[in-house]
Amino acid sequence: MLLLLALNLTACRSSEPVLSGLLGQESAASGEKSYAKPEGVWIDLSLLSGAPLDQVRGVLSMQMGDVTDTVELPSGKGRKLILEQGQVWEIDGRIYQVRVELPRPTRREPALTSLNIPTQIDRPATFSGEVRVQWHGGFERVRLGRSERWSELFSWVEVRAFDPKKG
Repeated sequence: MLLLLALNLTACRSSEPVLSGLLGQESAASGEKSYAKPEGVWIDLSLLSGAPLDQVRGVLSMQMGDVTDTVELPSGKGRKLILEQGQVWEIDGRIYQVRVELPRPTRREPALTSLNIPTQIDRPATFSGEVRVQWHGGFERVRLGRSERWSELFSWVEVRAFDPKKG
């Protein structure tokens, strides 16, 4: 039975290679882009942040859950989508900011690794409630929220691809 299942899965595989963490070329049969999440990554913020919402809507839903609420933001700052695992801000169809609530308080390096963000941070601004760094790993800003004041454990991570005021 197990051999039959393995043969079935092998026969159904696409012959086109899929690069981990990248959107591939469109499949002729389905018309959809293929994507494989990098190993060890829980939510791929490198893919989602700054991307057109329509192109990553399926990946966003798979990784962050369903949209539970939508809030229109004042002053032309777009809208905020509240999902099961966090929040996404978008303007003109592009995601400019993502905040992820970590499943449990986590140290900085494993938290960043699980979100596909480079772990080596030069000169972070350290505050009692958060750690913040500008222009890191392709993001305009990365913020890590502490689980408790001055704790080494973090409960959320927020990345911003660009400032919506500047575009």
